[in-house]
Amino acid sequence: MRCGNRVFLVGALTALTALWACDSQGHAASGDAPVAQPPREVACADAPQLRQRAVDDRRLVESSRSDQERILVGSRATFFTSLAILADLGCSVPLADADQPLGAALEAARQAEEERSFYVAANLWTEANFQTAQAIALLIRKRTADPEA
Repeated sequence: MRCGNRVFLVGALTALTALWACDSQGHAASGDAPVAQPPREVACADAPQLRQRAVDDRRLVESSRSDQERILVGSRATFFTSLAILADLGCSVPLADADQPLGAALEAARQAEEERSFYVAANLWTEANFQTAQAIALLIRKRTADPEA
């Protein structure tokens, strides 16, 4: 009997350690549904959904107790806000003008969602946000240069 109790205790400790590791990485710790992957492309019609995704992520930040999760989800919320701005700009300026930074941003965001290391994921979200800022700047310059847009 004593050996059976030890096996049970080791199993329970292993399960708790796995749950703690998941929580400390900022992934799936809050009990929320799995996060949908970032889009592969952005279009004018996507703006409302992207804005809603950003709002939902901001709510997750407010309800989270993990500092690491707050940082990652807050960065993701900023990213989706920027994508919504890009989608809005895409209604008057071709998004193809910002393909390079937008593609880099979307790829960095996909990698950030897959990354298990907090530090690497945080850096990837920073890169995604930087690239979306570059894309926004390109489209604003294009829109300003073409008053008909």
